[in-house]
Amino acid sequence: MKQYVCFILTALVLLGTVFLSSNFETKADLLMATQKETKVKEERYILKTEKGHLAVFKAGENTPFLITETMCDTLPKEDQKNLSRGIEITGDTALRRSLEDYCS
Repeated sequence: MKQYVCFILTALVLLGTVFLSSNFETKADLLMATQKETKVKEERYILKTEKGHLAVFKAGENTPFLITETMCDTLPKEDQKNLSRGIEITGDTALRRSLEDYCS
């Protein structure tokens, strides 16, 4: 009976170790894949003036992705000049920050 219990406990410890180690490898692989995918898929945007308003375009597109209510003529002259040429923004976080800066 003792041998049977020891055998079962040993088997459970081995199975638990195998399960945990394979689980950690999977999480590490998933994390690396997610980070790699995030870097590859960062969207590029262009902030420009569209009909007097601050607008967001996806890079390479001619139709605005978003038109804000912010009138560009209320912005400083330097910002107006940069927006008339277009300001390239990479990533959603940078876009959000830029919109907060211009629209507040």
